[in-house]
Amino acid sequence: MIKLARRKEDQAASLLRQWRERVENQRQQLLELENYQESYHRWPQGAQSVQSLITERAFFTQLSGVVDEQRQRLSQMEHQYQLYVNHWQGLHKRRQLLDEHRDRVALDETQRLDKQWDKLCDELAITAFSAKK
Repeated sequence: MIKLARRKEDQAASLLRQWRERVENQRQQLLELENYQESYHRWPQGAQSVQSLITERAFFTQLSGVVDEQRQRLSQMEHQYQLYVNHWQGLHKRRQLLDEHRDRVALDETQRLDKQWDKLCDELAITAFSAKK
């Protein structure tokens, strides 16, 4: 049962690592988009035709939409990642409790065997003492 719990915990940890990488990749993409958006604002604006201003405005609106979508995607992935963290923490705690229970049972068994051994030694000593009389 402990092996199964450990296997489930390991699988959850593996999934957690994968999602952490995905979230970091999404965070990096958002940062790149925001940097691009900021640098686009800083481009020197010279005399432009009305058409190029309209095109530029449409591009900026589209870019802002992409940045907003990326923020939303990142937020959803961070939420999903936190669910995986919570799941792993639950599995980890369960496995720890099973380990502790196993250790307590083993300790109880060792103590029981020690008492049985002591009793047998006492009985043997009594028998040996009685035989000498």
